[in-house]
Amino acid sequence: MFGIFRKRSKAEASATVQDWSFIGTDVHSHLIPGIDDGPEAVEDSLELLRSMYEHGFSKVVTTPHISADYYPNTRDTILNGLEKLVAATTQAGIPIAIEAAAEYMIDERFLQQLKQRAPVLYFGDRYVLVEMGFIQASPLLHEVLFELQAMDYKPVLAHPERYNYYHAQPLEPLMQLKESGCLFQLNTIALSGYYGQSVNICANKMLTNGLYSFLGSDIHHRRHLKALNTILRTEDSARLMRVSVLNNTL
Repeated sequence: MFGIFRKRSKAEASATVQDWSFIGTDVHSHLIPGIDDGPEAVEDSLELLRSMYEHGFSKVVTTPHISADYYPNTRDTILNGLEKLVAATTQAGIPIAIEAAAEYMIDERFLQQLKQRAPVLYFGDRYVLVEMGFIQASPLLHEVLFELQAMDYKPVLAHPERYNYYHAQPLEPLMQLKESGCLFQLNTIALSGYYGQSVNICANKMLTNGLYSFLGSDIHHRRHLKALNTILRTEDSARLMRVSVLNNTL
């Protein structure tokens, strides 16, 4: 169904990389247990983190959802969860660095927070991860991007390849967003076919045109991890290695 078990050609077999160490830092995941649609138990979080480390990641920036309707997390909710996860990871002997930001849904609550100049969770050089619903683009998108930049943040739109409304003509509207100061993060498992053919096609168009600034796993559970690591056995892994992204600057 997902197209991840197809037989590889000889060219693909020779054009692969061994692990994800060339990325170094993963910038999108849901690993703090019990606060969104990621793992429920810390043992599940540790299993995912251990596998990520074994497959080459040296650092993760985990990004729990913050949305008014579904996951009304706060800065304290996330940072308290991070503290417990770091302690558990250290106790388990998993030598991977863990930081936290957030994946902010572009909604009225977030816009009001920005207008009140409340601080938001960010990673690296003040990068803030934002998302929209999958049915239609948020009417608040441009206003939120403006407010973030007015506060000297750098907005990063999570998984633009997954927004169906960009599939018909993805490059023109996304290039306009990039010109306005919005960066893009690829859900790497889109290249495995996990989200379907149309998402895969859009991701490949964006990659070919150099639109992505970050690669992220968006790992929630074991199925995501399995899909991610199948890419290591295809030519897409070597292709990603040649893409100029900012993960290793973090």
